[in-house]
Amino acid sequence: MPCWPVYGVFEQNLMGGDIDLGDPATYAPIRRFLRRDLVPFQAIVDSRAGRPPLKDDWYRRIWLYRNLDPNAMPELERLLQEHLEQNINLYKQKATDAVEQAVKVRDELFPDIALVLGEGASYCADHRLRWEERSDAYWDVVEHAARVYHEHGFWGAVARTNGGPEDPVWHEYPERLQRANAVFLGEKP
Repeated sequence: MPCWPVYGVFEQNLMGGDIDLGDPATYAPIRRFLRRDLVPFQAIVDSRAGRPPLKDDWYRRIWLYRNLDPNAMPELERLLQEHLEQNINLYKQKATDAVEQAVKVRDELFPDIALVLGEGASYCADHRLRWEERSDAYWDVVEHAARVYHEHGFWGAVARTNGGPEDPVWHEYPERLQRANAVFLGEKP
């Protein structure tokens, strides 16, 4: 599922290029989650000097999560968890819609080619935010997405966007990944 907007409750509208991150009023609604000693946005942009540019919203995302106050993370994780639980059917529907759109495009442009999804049902926000891994609601969405991938004949899919070998889930919750894989393979409902 390439769209994981659950973090929008924290990111607000701060990813838009017309938002001035130098103006404290723009991030006032989430100020309680940010460090007192904010790294300026321009410092993030300048840190990329000499490297290929990023899309503007990634500079903003890096700024936001770099400035996340570790002491505020438990409250933020509760907020994100509650938002997901209250909107779980919306996120399941987003997974279904994304798969149906991929199949539609494939059928129109490249009939009969295999589909493999390289983006999972999650988001790379901040490695210190660990609520997804512990959330039954999150894994319910992951399993739903895996089921939809299977039903639409996908050849492969990444269960989690950050599901590489460094993902702590491989060691902390391997049974969750194994179950999602079994759902994808059609071995579990």
